[in-house]
Amino acid sequence: MTQNAPTSRDPHPPRLLRHEDLPQVSNAEMNAVHEDEIDLLNEVLVLLPQAATYAEARHALDYRLQALHEHMRTHFSREEELMRQYGFPVYPVHKGEHDRVYAELEQVIADWQTHSDMAALRHYIHEVFPSWLFQHIASMDQVTARFLAEVMQSRK
Repeated sequence: MTQNAPTSRDPHPPRLLRHEDLPQVSNAEMNAVHEDEIDLLNEVLVLLPQAATYAEARHALDYRLQALHEHMRTHFSREEELMRQYGFPVYPVHKGEHDRVYAELEQVIADWQTHSDMAALRHYIHEVFPSWLFQHIASMDQVTARFLAEVMQSRK
């Protein structure tokens, strides 16, 4: 994806996230899903500054936010299915975190669609969600992937 250079009128140029900065886990499928999330987040980050001014960018932003929302639903469902299937001992804790963040993202999107609060959306997309994602991968997903790898290996 190419990005136009920020103009002097753009007080919040997007800080794009990079795949190589993502913590890696011992499950290739999980790593690929995390990279897809980074790609979706970057698309949203690029659209944010334009959406305040241009209706077409606003429409594109709404579409990409829904795509991110749907991607997270699919991501969490698949991960939770694996945790249940293989008897991950702290499944309720991990699922609880998924539920919390999914509801939070859902609320942020609803607030944006209702109130058009660009500052709140920008804060969540620039700061809150990426920080949570990187921390979640480095902690809960790391442990989950290691557990799944060990269980899958022992069942061969």
